[in-house]
Amino acid sequence: MISSKWPRWIKASVSKHFDANRSGIALYIEGDKRLTTEPPELFEQRINGPFITEYNKKAQVKIVINLLIKYLPSIRSNLYRMEDLKGIASSMFTITIPLLKLGDDGSSFGCLTRENNLDIIDWGLVDTGVHMATVEAEYKGLLDGSD
Repeated sequence: MISSKWPRWIKASVSKHFDANRSGIALYIEGDKRLTTEPPELFEQRINGPFITEYNKKAQVKIVINLLIKYLPSIRSNLYRMEDLKGIASSMFTITIPLLKLGDDGSSFGCLTRENNLDIIDWGLVDTGVHMATVEAEYKGLLDGSD
């Protein structure tokens, strides 16, 4: 049986994992309120899903995590800073992400495993002079229907 709390626990667990691995770069979750002045470097996390398929007392969960990288270069900026940021972002997409009952007792209820290679796309400079890139991956996990 699917728990009504799974979507919250999954998204909160992923967000906590990414926040712990952001190397000091500002991290926004899609839909968060923002400061009126954004920092010159930031990550924005988007999670599609969870997509849940129920099987005999178990459920397969799939999510797609997309991390937008925004960098506002200045005249004297490091020519390779976007490459540094793509490296930091890529390192956040670990092979596994633990799932915790955040907002409740915090106990573990499973794990997500990365299912594909990272898709890294550099969008270059957009009209506003901001350099953008994205890193994306799909994760899956098998959960016990008793949670």
